[in-house]
Amino acid sequence: MLETLQTASRAGGKILTSYFGNKYQTSHKGHWRNIVTTADVESQKIIQQTIRDLMQKKGHKASNIGFIGEENLHTQGEYQFIIDPLDGTTNFACGLEYFTVSIACYRAGQPVCGVIYLPVSDIIYFGVSGQGAYKRVKHKDTKLTINQAPLTAMTITAHLSSNPLVQEKMIRIVNRLAGKTLGIRHLGCVTMEQCYLVENIFGAVLNANHFIWDTAATQIIIEEAGASLTDWQGKRLEYNFDNPNQSYNSLGCHPANLKNLQKYLE
Repeated sequence: MLETLQTASRAGGKILTSYFGNKYQTSHKGHWRNIVTTADVESQKIIQQTIRDLMQKKGHKASNIGFIGEENLHTQGEYQFIIDPLDGTTNFACGLEYFTVSIACYRAGQPVCGVIYLPVSDIIYFGVSGQGAYKRVKHKDTKLTINQAPLTAMTITAHLSSNPLVQEKMIRIVNRLAGKTLGIRHLGCVTMEQCYLVENIFGAVLNANHFIWDTAATQIIIEEAGASLTDWQGKRLEYNFDNPNQSYNSLGCHPANLKNLQKYLE
C-alpha cells in the first residue's frame, strides 16, 4: 500500500511543479482567504486515478476503494484514501516552496499508512502502522523518532485560521505561549510543520478548525515516530469518515509535554 501512495503522491507532485511559478486559474472556497487553484484540482484528479488504477491492478474492486479529498471528493469504500492534493495553497500561489501532497490510507476506519511528499525538494515522509516513520531523501530512508524538550527549549507552530473567531482564540493562545517558548512560527503548511515536529525541528504543532485531509496522513507519521496528535482536551484525534466537513482542533507534541501544553489552550 505504501508504494501505491508514494506513486500517487509523485504523480500529484508532478502536476504541482508543472504549475508552480507559472500562470493558472485561482478561485475561492467560502472565505476570500481560502483559495483553490487549477493545480489543486488537477493534482487531486491524477492522485485519485493513480490510486484507483493501482488498486484495481492488485485485484481490489472499485466498490472497495473510497476517497475523501479536499476538492469536493467523497466516496465510500473498505479502503479510504484521504487526499490533500496541495497543502499550502496560499504559499504555492505566492511562489513559496512550502507546500506538499498529503495522502493517507485507512482500512475499515483504521490507519494503514500515510505519505507527505514535498515536490520541490523531492522528499517523502511516510509512516506505516506498526512499522515506524521515515524520511526518504534520494532513496535513503532515515527513521524518525521524536525527542522530548522542555517548553523553554522549543519552538512551536500555530496555524492562524481564516475563521475570525477561531483566529482570535488562537492569537490569545499564542500570546500565552510566546513568553514560555523560544518562539512561535507559522509556515502556512500544517503537514510540513508536523513533519518538522517528528524531525525535532519544532516542539509542538497547534492547529484549529482543520479537516480530515489536513492531518490524516501526518497523524500516522506522528504516532509512528512516538509523538501524539490529540484534540485540545488531550484525546487522541479520531475522524468522522461519514462527514468530511467536520472540523477539528489538534495538538501535536511529545506525549510527556501534552498536559503542560494543554493548560495554555483553555
